[in-house]
Amino acid sequence: MFSTVNISPLMGSTPLVGLSPLVLNKTGLSGNGEEIFMAKRGDSPTADLKVRMKEPLRAAIEAAATANGVSMNAEAVARLQRTFSDDEAMGGQAIVNIVHELVISFGAAGENAARAAGHAWTAGEWLKDADCYREAVASTVAALLVRSPDWKSKSGRNAHFNAIKSWVAFHDANYPATED
Repeated sequence: MFSTVNISPLMGSTPLVGLSPLVLNKTGLSGNGEEIFMAKRGDSPTADLKVRMKEPLRAAIEAAATANGVSMNAEAVARLQRTFSDDEAMGGQAIVNIVHELVISFGAAGENAARAAGHAWTAGEWLKDADCYREAVASTVAALLVRSPDWKSKSGRNAHFNAIKSWVAFHDANYPATED
């Protein structure tokens, strides 16, 4: 329950030129019974926001801002906005979480395949290797399959495998592979 208190009269009879009256929202009582007030946001199209973060995150924002030729504020705002845009574009946070899991699975499997083959490749390098790429794809497909609501049933698994076989057959028929 919020109540609004205009404290301008408390500031004396001389108005402050160019300033609108300060309005505070009464948000409740503190543990010792004192009233707690919070400043009410005005009609400004932008808002100041103080954010606490760990130093590595601040440094990452600074590095990205420098690389992109923008201020740290612009970089942070763009990244925050992108998360909301991504959520909306992907259909909600549940799907965003799955996409993040798939990206991590894809990257980790590709890097693991490269290491297992004795390569110390970066992501850009192992992506060009067919064996590493196949491992990454297989891991990603497996991550999707085990999330399926019917994965634990034999009929559910068979349905997934049949769908994959149909997809491969369709692509073999419509997009013939080249000879090695």
